Amino acid sequence: MRRLYKRMKEARTWKGRLPLDVKKKLYVNRDEGRTCKVLEIDDYDFEVIDDVTYESFVVDLDKRTCGCGAYQISGIPCKHAMPCIVMKCECAANYVDPRLTVRAYIITYSEFIKPRPNQAIWPSVQGPEINPPEMLVQVSKLKKHARKKEPNELLRKKKNKQIFKCTNCSGIGHNKRSSKNPTKSSSHVYSLFYIMLT
Repeated sequence: MRRLYKRMKEARTWKGRLPLDVKKKLYVNRDEGRTCKVLEIDDYDFEVIDDVTYESFVVDLDKRTCGCGAYQISGIPCKHAMPCIVMKCECAANYVDPRLTVRAYIITYSEFIKPRPNQAIWPSVQGPEINPPEMLVQVSKLKKHARKKEPNELLRKKKNKQIFKCTNCSGIGHNKRSSKNPTKSSSHVYSLFYIMLT
């Protein structure tokens, strides 16, 4: 409840048509779009060539689309659309999606969740008591019967169990890591260490 009111109160202090985050993105896209070359096709259609990657993008300001797809996804003119707007000497705020404006933000947070009184003060209601639904045990979806095999179908052979052989003590049924005998290399190191101390 408090968060909704705080956001709406904050939005009322904003000046201009767009929130600060949207303005920042517009400025970043405008600066990145300075490396683009714009070819005007008609009033709203442009071909934009990026000087860094040499890729060509088609921008339609009337439909608010760009070949890169960033304009359609974010609703904010991308770095290819911004040079077109600047070339037309128009305000970039007119080409931002209306759902990203300050007005839309205030409308979003205008409705509040009202506080409720304590449950002890609630009026009693005459009628049947409402209980939670009963828990049903779900039926298993496992196959109850094996698939019928074709007459010529071969049976699968079971894999033979792998027999572990220890490289340390040459015992069967375990490996070097789980061996209870001390490793040969470590005992050799201990003996060398003991000789050096004496």
